[in-house]
Amino acid sequence: MLNKRSIKAKITIITTAVLLVLIFVLTIAQNYITMLVYKNAIIDTSDEIASVSIIDVNNGEHYSGAIVIDVVQTRAYMDNLLLALVIAIIGIILIRLALSHYLKPVEKLTEEIEKIDEDNMNVQLDIPASKDEISRLTVAFNKMMSKISTTYKYQKEFSQNVAHELKTPVTAMTTTLDVLQLDDVPSEEDYRNAVANISDSVQRMKAIIDALLNINRQASDKSLEQLAMNEICTLIVSEFDTEIKEKDLHIRIVGDKQFVANRITWSLIVRNIISNSIRYNRTGGSIECEIDDNYLRISDTGIGIPEEKLSRIFEPFYCVDSSRSRELGGSGLGLYIVKQLVELENATIEVMPNVPEGTFIEIKFC
Repeated sequence: MLNKRSIKAKITIITTAVLLVLIFVLTIAQNYITMLVYKNAIIDTSDEIASVSIIDVNNGEHYSGAIVIDVVQTRAYMDNLLLALVIAIIGIILIRLALSHYLKPVEKLTEEIEKIDEDNMNVQLDIPASKDEISRLTVAFNKMMSKISTTYKYQKEFSQNVAHELKTPVTAMTTTLDVLQLDDVPSEEDYRNAVANISDSVQRMKAIIDALLNINRQASDKSLEQLAMNEICTLIVSEFDTEIKEKDLHIRIVGDKQFVANRITWSLIVRNIISNSIRYNRTGGSIECEIDDNYLRISDTGIGIPEEKLSRIFEPFYCVDSSRSRELGGSGLGLYIVKQLVELENATIEVMPNVPEGTFIEIKFC
């Protein structure tokens, strides 16, 4: 039942209970001491007890004999209990006032938090002048809301981009089918062209969906094992053996790093980078993987990335050359995935032009 009450009510009830217990114990102790004092004041003999006389200073009445202890003790008990009751009431009132004063910032903070919704997530609460727990709580809340606002905005934009990218191939397929239906008797060539266009759109949708699944899969995969970066790079290069031979590319892998990490995560990182290096490379070009205990560097002699566009290459669905990216089958999510996975591994990534041509990517291990 206490759990359903406010913090102010809980503290008041608990403090009041403690206060009453302490006052009760002190009152009993005081009454006990009073009893001992009065007992010592009486000459406890059967012959003299009747002649003992005590005057009550409160009303001037005389008490004597055996009744003197009971009368005085009873009055002392009542006075002590009355005093304890007064102290308890005053204590409860003071506790209530103090709680109302010091918990007022909490109530104000609660009211401001309740006003926050998805339309004003970037709100920042006023930080109290006091440097107490409420002030630190407000600062922490503002930081949290700033992160949530940024994440929410990013996720909203990302969802819109995904919808747009998936809508494009769907629109292309719909348009192809509409054109095909306009012809009463489509030729075999018309059907071939339609199938080719629809196949390209389906492949693009598949690339986007696979990329999104990879992101979610890796975020939840925490399995670790002993890895060798040279082995990972070699295996990934072997997967692209056909494409490498078609472009007559020269591959060089030097150095190594032994470490414990998630194999699938690092395979995806290397695969996306190597895939781009092959896709956008020139015929007869080269790719080099340089491995050290501190970094992995992958450079190529491809078309490169203009320096003014380097700051945006990790954005989802951003393509340096949209027409060429679509022509070569890119989803626009490759480097975005790499960035997410690298940060998941507490590493950093930097992309730079590879003078005089191509791209240079450096991943620094944690």
